[in-house]
Amino acid sequence: AITNRCGRPAAVLILHLLSCAALLVLSVAEGPWAAAAAFLVYQAIVKISNIPVYSLVLDSVKPEHRGKFFHLLSIKPLTFGGSALLGGYIADAFGYRVVVAATAVSLLVIATPLLTVAVCIAPRR
Repeated sequence: AITNRCGRPAAVLILHLLSCAALLVLSVAEGPWAAAAAFLVYQAIVKISNIPVYSLVLDSVKPEHRGKFFHLLSIKPLTFGGSALLGGYIADAFGYRVVVAATAVSLLVIATPLLTVAVCIAPRR
C-alpha cells in the first residue's frame, strides 16, 4: 500500500497530485471511452484518498479535538453545490473541458501547498 511505503502524509499529497493529473487527462480526453476511463480513475483515486486523510487526522489531532476536524471534513460535500453553480456558468460560456481543467488547476494551486505543509508537520508513524 502507498501509505506503508511513504507514510500517510506523503500518501495524501501523492494521491492529491494523482487526482489532479487524472482531471487534467479528463479535460483533454478524446472520445467517450477515454473520458470514461479518466473519470473512473479520478473517482477511484478520490475514494482511495479518504482513508489516509482520516488516518492523518487521527494521527495529528488530539483526541478531544478530533470531532471538530471530522466535522470540517464532513461538510466538504456541501461545497459541491457552490462549485456546481460556478461550473455551470463556466460550462455554458466555455465548455466542460474548461471546467474540468480549471478544477484541476485550482486544486493544484490551492490545495497542494496546504498538503505540502501537512506533510512537513504531520507526525510520522
